[in-house]
Amino acid sequence: MEEQLNKTIQELKAAELKITKQEEEAKSNSTTVIYQTKPEKSLRKFRESDDVDDWLETMRSYISQLKKESEKVDIIMNFLDYTPYTEVGFRIDRSKATASEVKEVNWRVSRN
Repeated sequence: MEEQLNKTIQELKAAELKITKQEEEAKSNSTTVIYQTKPEKSLRKFRESDDVDDWLETMRSYISQLKKESEKVDIIMNFLDYTPYTEVGFRIDRSKATASEVKEVNWRVSRN
């Protein structure tokens, strides 16, 4: 009887170890889901006649949920009208630029 009990205990420990490994594998294989909310204002291309401060504030809320700096730079550049896009494009190295650098350059360019 005692032998049978020890055997059952060993089987339970093995099953518990197997379940623990499966749980760890499931956690490592799981993906994180990020829900993106819409910004308070809709975003439109920045034109020379626009108020740069309002546009930058809207852009900040729009890109705040992005993780990669390159994505932020791409979004900002894509929402610049032709003339601001060209001006900013000449002043930055897009492959190394940060979102704050692009916003700052756009702010300076639009103030002149």
